[in-house]
Amino acid sequence: LLVVSANQIELEAGLARGGQAREHAVLARSAGLDGIVVAINKMDGNEQAQWSNSRFEEVKSEVWAALHGMGFREDQVKFVPVSAASCSNVSCAESRCEECISWYSGGSLLEVLQAVTLPTNSPQDPLRVLVTGSERRGNSSLTL
Repeated sequence: LLVVSANQIELEAGLARGGQAREHAVLARSAGLDGIVVAINKMDGNEQAQWSNSRFEEVKSEVWAALHGMGFREDQVKFVPVSAASCSNVSCAESRCEECISWYSGGSLLEVLQAVTLPTNSPQDPLRVLVTGSERRGNSSLTL
């Protein structure tokens, strides 16, 4: 699950080089995740969002461009509009998102997460380890 903000300034900061959203997506891809659910939060926020389909599509487009550059395919990414502060479109306790019913039909965040198929890992599969750097000390080398 990758959470990004619908607020333009926060979104730009998260997707910028070294931004937290970008770094988390890189880590997910590096860890071998084949799919990702993107929650576009603060859809009830400022004048830009206000549960606007156009703002949702703008954010979706910007995040998709970044994820596509990391090697994700369109069928591996699902986008969900949410407002965590008001719990709108977060759980399936609410039957549907009243604020976005006219333009979004993909289900609540919880429903989307529950529908994700998890990969099966076999103990016989190769071990995957992330190498984040190495350091030389004298004649020896330490890999992190």
